[in-house]
Amino acid sequence: MGMDSYPASGYIVSWDNIKKLCPLQAERLEAACEGEGISLDEYAAEEPNPDGEGEVDICYSALLKEFEKITEVNGTGLELSIFYYPSEDGGRQDELEDGANWSVSGMTTLSPAGVKFNDIVEFQMWTGFG
Repeated sequence: MGMDSYPASGYIVSWDNIKKLCPLQAERLEAACEGEGISLDEYAAEEPNPDGEGEVDICYSALLKEFEKITEVNGTGLELSIFYYPSEDGGRQDELEDGANWSVSGMTTLSPAGVKFNDIVEFQMWTGFG
């Protein structure tokens, strides 16, 4: 099997900024993960399901909804999702932190919500292999 690399990029928001914007939902997600005996990194690596019925999935879904609601400007909000990034599989110039990362959709054309929250959401690039 060949090992090809591919470029990837996206708008990323830090967990600290998510906790500032959606403190109650972030706290509930952390507590649900703790209750299941998993870290946020482990949850991200499991391909989270916002439509799932488990407590962690329910809290994740609530966080996504609150983030979209709290970032809404003129009827358009930003969409949040979590993904796992294993730094050992990337390149040395990658800007992502190892583990759980938060991607934001709706920033590309800088919607009104994107303009308003442009100072806390960062566009970053990384390399994937596979």
